[in-house]
Amino acid sequence: MNEKKTRVQRPGRRQTITGIVVNKRPNVPRRVTKLLRAILHHAQKEGLAAQNRDERDNFEHWLGGMISYVQMLNPDKGERLHEAHSNPFRIDAAYLVSVASAAISLTVLRFDFYKRLSGQPR
Repeated sequence: MNEKKTRVQRPGRRQTITGIVVNKRPNVPRRVTKLLRAILHHAQKEGLAAQNRDERDNFEHWLGGMISYVQMLNPDKGERLHEAHSNPFRIDAAYLVSVASAAISLTVLRFDFYKRLSGQPR
């Protein structure tokens, strides 16, 4: 055993081996999970291509591989990420209501504008 590469990792701290957190069970670092969740969240609104900030070749394949890596170490967390990746255009009801509300408001404003422009009374 190489003493220079050996260190004591106390129970209250994050214990890592080759980049994998091994405190209670093998897991990926929180930073990786948060990054993947953020990419998938923003991909719903801006598209997946817009999330390729590191300009990776085959970004979609890289993302799928990272999700599989998470799923290998933590099946529950990986499954949720995989569902979000396979259905990137899932839009929640609150978002649809806000978009519909904005569209209706804009239509009413336009109608008012053209009504005033034509000189007809309200």
